[in-house]
Amino acid sequence: MGVLCHCTECRKMTSSAFSTNVVIPVSEYTIHGSPKNYTFTRGDEKHITSFCGECGTTISKIVEGIDKFKGLVVVQAGTLNEGEGLDNLKVDTELYVKNRADWVKQIDGATQVDTA
Repeated sequence: MGVLCHCTECRKMTSSAFSTNVVIPVSEYTIHGSPKNYTFTRGDEKHITSFCGECGTTISKIVEGIDKFKGLVVVQAGTLNEGEGLDNLKVDTELYVKNRADWVKQIDGATQVDTA
């Protein structure tokens, strides 16, 4: 599932207007190397963000406290190998659309959600 997130934290982590993500089951996720983690909370939510300790690239997030993310990992689409990421991504959902930059247009056919 492809998800754009317009929340303030994702905008800051990606230095962009939104983050582009692929949401997959944790059981199908493998990361190589030794990433570092940064954790932030938003209300009852806990976001455990993994990033490369060498270059600082954000790799993925585990979100706790939101039932629909249980057992899933949110992977930054730009970190996936060719053919697995951006080229074949269909964005199904946009999150935190209330924070969307005015100049960013909504994705036709994607579910629009004010929060997560």
